[in-house]
Amino acid sequence: MIELIHCHIPKTGGVSFLQVIEEIYGKDNIAFPWTWLGMAPESYRGQEMLHERWPELYKKWHSIIPRTARSLPNLKVLQGHHPVGLFKGILPEAKRIAWMRHPIERVVSHYHHDMRKRHLPPMSLEKYINMPRNQNVMSFHIGHWVDNMDWIGIVENMQEEMKDLALLLDWDHVPQVPRLNVGGNSKDFQGLGKMIAEYNQQDMEIFGEVLSRKPREYSYG
Repeated sequence: MIELIHCHIPKTGGVSFLQVIEEIYGKDNIAFPWTWLGMAPESYRGQEMLHERWPELYKKWHSIIPRTARSLPNLKVLQGHHPVGLFKGILPEAKRIAWMRHPIERVVSHYHHDMRKRHLPPMSLEKYINMPRNQNVMSFHIGHWVDNMDWIGIVENMQEEMKDLALLLDWDHVPQVPRLNVGGNSKDFQGLGKMIAEYNQQDMEIFGEVLSRKPREYSYG
């Protein structure tokens, strides 16, 4: 039975968190639903389906994902860059979780990642943040509403947050979080921090809402 759905927002510590859930659930009990559809979310086809052909993707998802999950009785976790809206009405027993990061730093980190991996043609950060597909990515993944998720963590304090997550999911211990896939340019705003915030206003508001519900203060040093 699927216990956990991690809606991995790009550049929010997903590689580190994957190692955590592999420790808890076992690598063989984790699956990546995009592969069941024969594509990767970062690919041109995946991005086209997400942003231009959502009804088609939604129909495929609701047909293939539950059927495939039921055929794998030992499967515990679904992991990947899938918006929570794709799971509306299916797999209700699973906890839906996500990690968030300060929106400006997340956008800049995503830009450097996309340039390094050549997911997009070379371009300036200013041109990148003007592209609609690169705006309000966090809000899009959680369905534009915090309460669509059972839990949202803050990457900047991932180890501390792990205590709360372990309690929610009834883990028998609090795992240590490794620092993996850490980019070196997430603070390189190139003087565009204000513009990034303006183009990602939904993300700024939702991030603030998540912070307001936390029992502790966070710093971003």
